[in-house]
Parts: sequence; structure tokens; C-alpha cells
Amino acid sequence: MTTDYGIKRQDVIKFEEGEETLLGVQVPYFYFMGRQPGLEDDDTETPAGDQKNAMIILRKPMKDFVGLENVEVSIKNAIMNFSHFLTVGNMDEAYNSVRNISNNTVW
Repeated sequence: MTTDYGIKRQDVIKFEEGEETLLGVQVPYFYFMGRQPGLEDDDTETPAGDQKNAMIILRKPMKDFVGLENVEVSIKNAIMNFSHFLTVGNMDEAYNSVRNISNNTVW
């Protein structure tokens, strides 16, 4: 949200198996409270301190940052600016935000 553009929807995230609550956002990640994915109920006996139902913090990269989680801060800022200007419909500024990125991982 900005005072110039108001509130704009940039993306929609869907909760996947094990994700229960969005805890927060710190670019380039979403943080969820949830349960360990892939643990199935089975008929085997487990001790009283069963870890199967323990809540954990899950981290998932944002759509625009998949594969770019460890790039330089300047590149993260350029991608965030690109995403912002794309969302508000300013294609010229969106292009200008990323035109000088020479990192092959981004492209």
C-alpha cells in the first residue's frame, strides 16, 4: 500500500499441505506456522511426546524470488521495485528497475 496508489493486489498465495497460519513476510520469504509436511497418520505406536503434531515455522520463497533467494541486496531491491511498478501498471518504471541487472540467474 502506498499513498499514491492505495491498496493493490499483487499476488494470491494458497496454503499448501501443512501450512495453517501466515506468520509474516520478509522479502524474499513468507513464514507460516504449520505442521511438518509429508507425515502421515499410521498405525504404529509412537511415544507420548509425538512430533507428528508439533507446530513448526515453515519458510517459502515468494513467487518472484523462486531460485533467487540468495542474490545480492541490490538485485532483490530491483526485483521488488519491478514487482511494485508492474502491479501499479507503470511499465516504463518496471522496465527501468531491472534493465541493468546482468546476473544470469535472474534471467
